[in-house]
Amino acid sequence: QTFDQSRAAVAPDDLVVVDGDGKFVRGRQGARPPDEVAIHTEILRARGDVNAVFHFHPQVAILFTMAEGAELVPVDAHAFRWASGIPVHPVPAKINDRDMGADLARTLGAHNAALMRAHGAVIVAESVETLMIDAIHFTENAEANYKAAMLGTVKPLSQADMAEIASKLNRAAHTAKLWDYYNGL
Repeated sequence: QTFDQSRAAVAPDDLVVVDGDGKFVRGRQGARPPDEVAIHTEILRARGDVNAVFHFHPQVAILFTMAEGAELVPVDAHAFRWASGIPVHPVPAKINDRDMGADLARTLGAHNAALMRAHGAVIVAESVETLMIDAIHFTENAEANYKAAMLGTVKPLSQADMAEIASKLNRAAHTAKLWDYYNGL
């Protein structure tokens, strides 16, 4: 992907392979890693339990970084993935070097998601497939939080609720079912 290429124009042939330092390994001639590759490389470096990292810009979720006292909490049943919390990285700037990527990785810590103040979010998972499904659930949870706040005081899921949901869900089967659903659209 070139720096000035529209995200809407990115196609599979634009994907590049990078090494652990974000250096180009292979891909289409003239392609280069995205400016924010350090988000991915530094989180992968810090989290041996993670195989996939997604940085995106879910507008409703970002709102929770822009208002005092607003906290994005698990309210939707599939939000149990964020039972440990969703920290907010205080720096809104583009993460375009290793030091900034390492700072974001420290904010993420052992959590499965972090918001980036006035910028975006990052989520992690064990595979690309589960990451995609988690991204959908993350966005749905943010929208549910926002709408619930319009009705009154947000009532997050309890730790016991989330533990029960997690114990009854076959994550692999759930991912496979939704992966097929969304890829069949």
